[in-house]
Order: sequence, then structure tokens, then C-alpha cells
Amino acid sequence: MATGYSIFDPLVVLISFVLTLYLLIKDPQRLLLYIPLMLSLFFFVPFVTLLTNWHTVPMLIAGWWVFQKKTRFPASISLPIAVIFVSFAAQFLVSVVYGDVGTRLILRASHYVGVFALFLFAYYMSRRPGGYLLLLQGFALAAAVHSIYSFYQIIAFDLGLPFRGLVRDQSGTASAAVESGLFLRVNGLSSEPKRLAYVLFVGALACFELVRIDVEKRRTLYRAFGYLSLIASILTFSGSYYLALVLFGITMALVNMSVLKSFAVLSFACLLVATFLGSATERYLDAMQQGIDRRFQEVEIGLDGEVVYRQEFFAQDYVANHPSVVATGLGIGRYNVALFREYGLGVGYGQNGRILPLNSNFFELIFDLGGLATISFYACILVLTIRAKKAGERFLFMALVMLAYQSLTIQVLHFLVLVMGAAMARLKTPAIVDKVKRPAQGMPTVLKHEV
Repeated sequence: MATGYSIFDPLVVLISFVLTLYLLIKDPQRLLLYIPLMLSLFFFVPFVTLLTNWHTVPMLIAGWWVFQKKTRFPASISLPIAVIFVSFAAQFLVSVVYGDVGTRLILRASHYVGVFALFLFAYYMSRRPGGYLLLLQGFALAAAVHSIYSFYQIIAFDLGLPFRGLVRDQSGTASAAVESGLFLRVNGLSSEPKRLAYVLFVGALACFELVRIDVEKRRTLYRAFGYLSLIASILTFSGSYYLALVLFGITMALVNMSVLKSFAVLSFACLLVATFLGSATERYLDAMQQGIDRRFQEVEIGLDGEVVYRQEFFAQDYVANHPSVVATGLGIGRYNVALFREYGLGVGYGQNGRILPLNSNFFELIFDLGGLATISFYACILVLTIRAKKAGERFLFMALVMLAYQSLTIQVLHFLVLVMGAAMARLKTPAIVDKVKRPAQGMPTVLKHEV
């Protein structure tokens, strides 16, 4: 039985708010442990918009940066940052001049301010001793929590027990996504399955990296949660995730044979488990194939379908019809208005007037900030990815590749800037970020690291 909005929603948001504020005052670096989990939880307070952790936590960090007067950014990326800032200011003015987006302008502007604050926070805190380790543990913690709850969802769905379902708007009503009428598409404690898969994948990568660098007694636990998270990610039945996974695999095959061998071993292990499960595996694979075929048909039909709910189809068509928008952008927060005027009700805005967001960070950045800022942003990702590969930083390299691919089809900006910030810190000062003290006898084993 899928459950929706409850008393736990404002409670979770409040606890996250208080915890973030407390750690910013007492021990800011320790916040790295909790940021990935808080940003991937979908609990909200219905206030003007869906007030969630991905609104409150980044803005608290942004306010802390201003209060601390630590708004400096790394000199090595001063040019792309300058381009993005100029584009942000210009697009903000465009939206002010048009005056047709109301409070959404403030909401979207604060969103980008929060994203930049997360990047700076990850960069500066990861430069301190133990910071990179904390962030890795944070990604692993997020994957562990979501994967455990995902498997509970499957059990609860079969037994009729209550579980957190899909909640999409202020009404708080819930539903369950079922693939091919048979299997629950797990969403953990995230908003949707497709917004869970990349969290689990990055968390699994972090677990395997922690197996390499963390204390020995926790390696078995990290390895177990790594495999558990990968399995749970497959059970999201997310077409965009499967596509990104294929592109990721191709990239690994082209540039990193050692990583490819590891995935080959993992694939062989999965094959053995699938063979052992027999008919259950056949049913899962059949449902997965049906889902993939259906999504291919959606892409092939595009805007010619009777019902088209994927906003990115309209975004692609809009760019094709108005190519100049790639250079000029539409103004921050204005793409909903523009798409609605071009295509009518159900595009940009739903039947009840609710805003329909894009599932693509790439198109959203083009519409909000313009092509120059978007190119600068992805150029930074490319440079960091290449440098991480050359430096032998497997987690950073693989996470950047996967998140970059996912950003084309879903919203991953918060996780992406966290990894980018950590990558810049790690590549700048690699000697100080992964040292870890072994816990003293009888003391808790969590986070006894150097400061």
C-alpha cells in the first residue's frame, strides 16, 4: 500500500534544516557526511512550492558562505565561473524585463545560488584532511539507506504493507509505479525511480572506493552495500538510467580496461545469481525488455503520440524551431511560460496549473542560462573528467562520466556539483584528503578521521 504526504514530511525537512544549521556552526566539514542523503530524500512542506531539502540545505550553505565571507572560488576555473555569473545576471534581467514568471524567478535564481554554494562547499571542505573520505561515506550512506528501503518496498508491495510511494505535488497523494503490471519500480525515499538510480550508482562507486582506502574492518560492509545498491538501481526500471549505463559501459571500454574487467566480473556474478533464481529472473528480464521497448517507442513517436508527457520532447522541438534560443536563452525560470505559449496546456504547465519541470539538466541550463554558460559548465566537467582519469582517481572519473550522461535526461545537478567540487579539491591536494585514523579499541568505528 503506497502512502504519501504525512507528518513525517515536515518532520524530516525540519530535522534536516536543524542538523544542517547545527553542523554549519559547530563542524561544517562533517556536513559532507549527510549532504548526499538529505539532497536525495523527497519529503516536503507544501509552502508556495514543494519546500524540500534540496531547497533548504543549499540555501543554508549559501547563507553560511556569505556570513563567513568565503565567497572566493578556485582561480583555475575563474574564466568559466565568470562566464556563468555574467550569463546568470543577464538572464535574470531578461526575466525581470518580461515580468511573466512571478515568484518562479526568485525560486529558480535561489536554486542556482544554492547549487554554486554546494560546489564551493564540496571544494573547500574536501581540501581539508578527511573531507574527501567524509563525502565518499556520505554517498555510501545515501545509497545504503535508499537500497535498504527499496528492498523493503518490494516486500511491502507483495505483502500489502505500507511504504512511501511516488508523490509528485502538493496534494500529497501517492501512487506506485509498476513495470509491465508485475514488478514494483523502487524509488527508495526519492521522488521517482529515475531520480533514485543515479544516487544508488554513485553510492555504489563510493562504496567500492571506500573498500580501497578506508579501514580494513569496514571493507566487507562497504562491499556488500556496493553490490546491494547496484542491484537496487537495476530494479528502478529507469530507461534513462539504462541508457546512461550503456553509454557509461562503452566509455569505460574505450578508456579504461581495468575498470571494464571489474564490470565483467560483476556481470558474470550477476549472471550466476540470475541462473540460480531461474524463472524469477526470466520474468524480471521480460518486464525490463518490455519497459525498454516501450520507451524506445515513445522516443520514436515523439510529439505524434496521443499523450506526450515527457517535457524534454517539447524542449527538443522548441530548440529545433527556435535555434537562436541556444545562444540567447529564455531567461531564468521562463521556459515553462515559453513552452506553454508554443504548445498549449499540458506543456510547461499541467491541467491544474502546476509547473511541469524538464527532465534534462542540459536543456534546462540552455533555457535558463544560455548556451555560453552551458558550454562552459560542460567544458569544466570534461576537463575534470580527463584530469581525474590521468590522476588515477577512479571514483571521480566514473562518477563524473555517469552523472554527465544522466544530466542529459534527468536532474542531477546537485550531485554533479558535489562531485565536481570534490574532484577539484582532490586533484589539487591529493596527499591530504584520504588519511584515516584507525578507531581506538572500544570506540565507535564511524568517522574517526584526521582533522
